[in-house]
Amino acid sequence: MRVKYLFLFWLVFVIFSSFLPCRASYAGTKPPPRNPNSAKGCALCHYRWIDTFFILGKGSDLVEYDSKKVVASPEMCYSCHDGSVVDSRAENVNHFGHKTNVPPPPAMKIPKIFPLDENGKMQCSTCHTAHGVPSRPGTDTSIFMRSPNDKAQMCIQCHPDMSGGKKRGNHPLNLAGKNNKKNIKVSWQGKRQKLTCKICHSAHGSKYEAFLSKNPSRSGFCLSCHPDKYFISKEGERKPFHAVNIKPVKARIPGRLIKMGARLDKNGEIVCRTCHKVHKNKHKKNLLIIENDAKSGLCLTCHIDKQYVKYTKHNLGNTAPGEKNLQGKTVKETGLCSACHLPHKPARKLSGKKDITTRICLSCHSKGNVAAKVNLSGKTHPLKINPFKKRENSITKININREKFSLPLFNKFGVEDINGDMVCITCHAPHGIRAKPNHNMPNKYFLRKKTPIICKECHFEKFSIAGTRHDLKKSSPSAKNILGQTAADSGLCGSCHLIHGSHKGFLWARKTDSRDSKSNRQLCKSCHNKHGIAHKKVNKGFSHPLKRHDINEYRRAGLPFFDQNGKYSAKGDLSCYTCHDPHTPRIRNKIKTVSFLRKNPPLICKSCHTDKFAITNSKHDLSGSGKNSAILCKTCHWVHNANNSFLWAGKLVRGNVCFDCHNKDGVAKKKVLKGASHPVNISVYDKGILTSLPLFDKIGKKSKKGLLKCYTCHNPHKGTSNNFLRLENSPSPLLCDNCHPGKGLIVNTDHDLVFSSPGSKNILNKTPAQSGTCGVCHLVHNSTHKFKLWARNFGDGVNIYEKACNSCHSKNGPAKNKIPQIASHPLGKLIKNIGRNIKGKPGFFPLFSSKTWKPVNTGDIFCPSCHNVHQWSYQASLKGNRINLEGNALNSFLRPPAATQICKDCHGLDSLFRFKYFHKLNIRKIKPG
Repeated sequence: MRVKYLFLFWLVFVIFSSFLPCRASYAGTKPPPRNPNSAKGCALCHYRWIDTFFILGKGSDLVEYDSKKVVASPEMCYSCHDGSVVDSRAENVNHFGHKTNVPPPPAMKIPKIFPLDENGKMQCSTCHTAHGVPSRPGTDTSIFMRSPNDKAQMCIQCHPDMSGGKKRGNHPLNLAGKNNKKNIKVSWQGKRQKLTCKICHSAHGSKYEAFLSKNPSRSGFCLSCHPDKYFISKEGERKPFHAVNIKPVKARIPGRLIKMGARLDKNGEIVCRTCHKVHKNKHKKNLLIIENDAKSGLCLTCHIDKQYVKYTKHNLGNTAPGEKNLQGKTVKETGLCSACHLPHKPARKLSGKKDITTRICLSCHSKGNVAAKVNLSGKTHPLKINPFKKRENSITKININREKFSLPLFNKFGVEDINGDMVCITCHAPHGIRAKPNHNMPNKYFLRKKTPIICKECHFEKFSIAGTRHDLKKSSPSAKNILGQTAADSGLCGSCHLIHGSHKGFLWARKTDSRDSKSNRQLCKSCHNKHGIAHKKVNKGFSHPLKRHDINEYRRAGLPFFDQNGKYSAKGDLSCYTCHDPHTPRIRNKIKTVSFLRKNPPLICKSCHTDKFAITNSKHDLSGSGKNSAILCKTCHWVHNANNSFLWAGKLVRGNVCFDCHNKDGVAKKKVLKGASHPVNISVYDKGILTSLPLFDKIGKKSKKGLLKCYTCHNPHKGTSNNFLRLENSPSPLLCDNCHPGKGLIVNTDHDLVFSSPGSKNILNKTPAQSGTCGVCHLVHNSTHKFKLWARNFGDGVNIYEKACNSCHSKNGPAKNKIPQIASHPLGKLIKNIGRNIKGKPGFFPLFSSKTWKPVNTGDIFCPSCHNVHQWSYQASLKGNRINLEGNALNSFLRPPAATQICKDCHGLDSLFRFKYFHKLNIRKIKPG
């Protein structure tokens, strides 16, 4: 008994002495151990060995006595590992860890080196020991462990069914270096490591299911090592892989698959674990939950709607059994779906920059590939457009109700999205559609709906063409498109349009004349030609121009314009379909239209030619003063098959459209041109005359260097005032002044009878106010005198000019107070004015022929030789001030003083006297000096 107490005393002494500081001399002579000495701290855990508890068997003032063994209990471990220190010990408290205080599963065999407690339960001490510290480097992987675990050896001893790699239905382990043939990047805490259990699982500190070390949601855990399996590239482009992290739209994950271990994310999204099971998988190949056999069992388990592909031409196992995918496998080897789809890599070689679905389609439907016979070449229906979005470069009206729209749209990732765009599979169902119960054959061309119903989904406004002359099934059932199809074969739309392989513009399906430079016109002329099916509606002669120099004036007409490729363009030109809508012949805005026009005439004409509608109810309105407005324009103009570029609907009389009515038998016989009129068909440009009035070439087109025509001065559409003149000419001579600006200086002078003699009348019995300033002396039309189109009765005189002047300067004329005593210069003097015959130059002095009355270089002096009847003073190019002035030798409508020029050639120093008193006979007889 005594010996026993001595032994216990010695043991307690040893324990307490281990806490005493060592002497410096001892520390200096003996190096510290390589690993810490656990014996020094025994009492920290084995406090029942302290004398009070162990010998006396009672508690102390600080700690109650506990008869239970607590050394290996979790509570004892947590007395230190309670998270109070910010290191790895915090993981045990703050997060979940390996289960304790529970027995292992019945089927699990725990090796003897991993002890359970007296109740057969797992505790911290099952895996850890406070005494078993390895005496070698690398303790970060095995410190206080009952067994090394750097290669997951410890985990595998208890969980052998989780190892063995794919052969045993588990994820491979220990992949690194040469063993990692796929070069999978495995990293942990920023370091490259071997793939072991602890890469995926954390025995302490996990907050996720199955003690996973990272959040498994959205496939993030798997993609950490397998980033190449993600279906979106770094550039944001969709890869032809199976999508993950998305909620399925058409696919359905069956309950039996969930029971087999398939997992969905929290919101039902597909993740990697939907198809793969990484442990205890019965199907060893690729750890798939269901083996993807030659019948594509895994794919069709969820994609039930795709199973009908086996009955179609897209089942390459039947139509191209030798065709191999990029893995070098046939459909028979790897399954029905594998010809076009592989879950984590492309099945076919893709090319181009279009959307992913189009690129997949073209991998077969292109030259040199298995479906080259159905080559999607040429122009095709536009893709990557949203049918609900208004497009500025299109006149296509798409007023679709989103709720009624039944075709699928897709976003850039190939996922069905009502806000997405149109792609190939919007209209085509490449896997086929079950048309009706017990009938698995798809519609023709894999269309989601039969034609033309599928076209109507977007273009329902075009379907009013049915039953009209443009419905070739009715009007020309034997006509064929470029594919040799009749209207019965191609359908209502296919007669004129091809979704694939069409001509440029409007997906045109009929032959066109490539010699026609205007591609906009080619489409219509493919039927409207002398050999075409619409040969009764052929355009001959002149038609409305399709390219106008003044097109910018009509940009706001509300009608569409098109470029040379037939594409709508706000900056384009006119085309046939600017006015005609070939699909809408009947009712538009509750009004019955004709000839497929976008608007009924004359409203469609008014869209561009608003300024021409001032003709309504005028004398030029031959429709009956507006009673029959539909023929307002048509009475004079034909849009097609007219006689000249004015689209003239009548006859050309003497090459002039005006004379078609203005002749003795015409509708305007009261306004027939008789006698002398202003010259037409002359080039004012060659005469040096500048004008803002329009000039026209020989066929009636506007031209800056063109000829003067009737419609240079007259605007036949402008209404009733001023005889349809383009500019006012009475009382102000704006029209005449536009071409003859020097003549307008007569206004408000003595020669302007509007001011000086308002009561006088011309030969048409019109006052100056009625005829205008110019009309007092000149008649543009129907003058009885060819000379200057004279509008007054001639007076007395020896030459035509003198007679013309004396029509006013006579005792009964408006200038009866200005009658010259003598007016004539002697004739036949052979005067020459070389150097003084240039009009507009200083010293201009014209001479005239007494026979022709025309200006000549050697001739006689007539009234206009000295007088410029349109300008009061040669010193100022000004109009008059409505004051009747008494003139002198420096004004009085005189040219620059002839006395200092041509007069002195004959009269010398006497010329000034003779010039000044030329008209005063009584003074001229008195010689000076």
